[in-house]
Formats: sequence, structure tokens, C-alpha cells
Amino acid sequence: MRKKRQVKEGSPFEEDNLIEMLKEEVLLSLQDKEQVKHIMNALVYFENIDTSTYLHGLVQKLMNAMHIC
Repeated sequence: MRKKRQVKEGSPFEEDNLIEMLKEEVLLSLQDKEQVKHIMNALVYFENIDTSTYLHGLVQKLMNAMHIC
């Protein structure tokens, strides 16, 4: 585990530090992806296709946001 550095408010490095902290907090593991897949399959099985599509969109946005940072 990396040692976290202390960055003061207003520091030129504040934004970079915040992005790094968010990357560590917002992780989507393989297990999370599998759980979402099972939930989406269950939603489709019970004919909640719109909800399944919406959930897929949210996960896709999260994955794209993680990849951009």
C-alpha cells in the first residue's frame, strides 16, 4: 500500500491528489462485474429490460470514468 502524502488546500498538487484518491475509492472488481451481470440477467428474466439497460449504462459510465482518470 502506498503512503498517502498530505497536500494542503490550494496547493498546485491538490487536484492530482484528489484524482488519485478517487481512483483508489472507485474500483470495480471482477466480482463486482459478475454480480452486476447476474443482476442484469435476473432483470431480463423478469422482463425488466429497461432497468437492466439503465444499470448497464451506469456501469459503463463508471468503467469509462475509471479509465479516463
